[in-house]
Amino acid sequence: MRSAHLLLSAILLSFSLLAVSDPMTDAFNSGGTLANGQTSNIAGGITTTGVQGVIPQYGAPTTSQSSLYANGNGNLEGPGATQVTTCSNAAPSNPPNPMADQYCNAVSFLANNPNNRPQFTISPNDPLITSYKADLSNAPAVLASNNMNGTSSACVSVTTTIPPQYTNELCTTAQGLTATQCVLGRIVNIADNTNYQCNDTINAYQTYNCNTSGSANISTTPGCTVGQFLGTSILEICPNCIDPWVVLSVSCSATGYTMSSWTSSTADGNSPYQQLFTGVNVAGVIGQSLPATFIADPGSGCNFPLYYSQTCGGTTCSMVYSLQGSTCNGQDFSSTGSYLIPMTAAFFGMSWNDQCASFEAQSQ
Repeated sequence: MRSAHLLLSAILLSFSLLAVSDPMTDAFNSGGTLANGQTSNIAGGITTTGVQGVIPQYGAPTTSQSSLYANGNGNLEGPGATQVTTCSNAAPSNPPNPMADQYCNAVSFLANNPNNRPQFTISPNDPLITSYKADLSNAPAVLASNNMNGTSSACVSVTTTIPPQYTNELCTTAQGLTATQCVLGRIVNIADNTNYQCNDTINAYQTYNCNTSGSANISTTPGCTVGQFLGTSILEICPNCIDPWVVLSVSCSATGYTMSSWTSSTADGNSPYQQLFTGVNVAGVIGQSLPATFIADPGSGCNFPLYYSQTCGGTTCSMVYSLQGSTCNGQDFSSTGSYLIPMTAAFFGMSWNDQCASFEAQSQ
């Protein structure tokens, strides 16, 4: 019995010691004591001083570039070139500040990266190009070899010829012709109981024919109607392309000329491949020379400026269609063409030739 009491006392003592030395409770109490002791220090560290000295580059001047978006129509080529030049001349910050230098580092990386890439040239005889041309020229066989034997119709070139337009202008005038008679003779007075004898008696009638004719006074000057076709000029700019020719079509407009252009896969310009522009008005005077005039720039991602000029003399105008200052292929090209100067007629009265006036005066 004594041993049982000793064992129970030892167990109770063990539970009492475990409850007093719980590490979780001790840690919680120690953290609360430390926090209560730091309250005054933390409150003293909160001030209304600005954060420029705490957060790097906070409040630094920024440049708004939202205006370059221009509703999706902005041109970034000029601003981009300006930034490349600015950053190429900028000196690193002193003392070094990676955050301040990161903008120009990014711009310089983009500008110099193409020069660091491997450079290579693809020859026109490269298998990639020659196999492409072979497949293009024999497309039905290529499709058949890939179990694509669907029905198809071959493409054909269609030539549309617009016949010349003629207008007949008629001018009709009528002049009545009057037959007149002249009677020449002697008047003989006969009195009663008088014997008269006539030695000479003249009684003659004479008929004259005469005409009155007229001619219209018409002057012609260079001019044409709106939409009247004048001519074309065909420019070859890319011999190895599928559409190496560029066609310019010129027609009359109310203020000069209307021009359209497209690429063609044939030299006659009758196989349109891609429309470059249409309905562009160029001011000028029909039948007069025109210096090199900018028409349009249909380039995509590079400059492709097209110009038109003409020299007129006599009944013909010579046309020049040219590509100048292109950044697409770095070359200039020009082609020539010609058209007959159209003429317009103006009526300003009649001229008469009256051959009957003198005869009519004699018959009075």
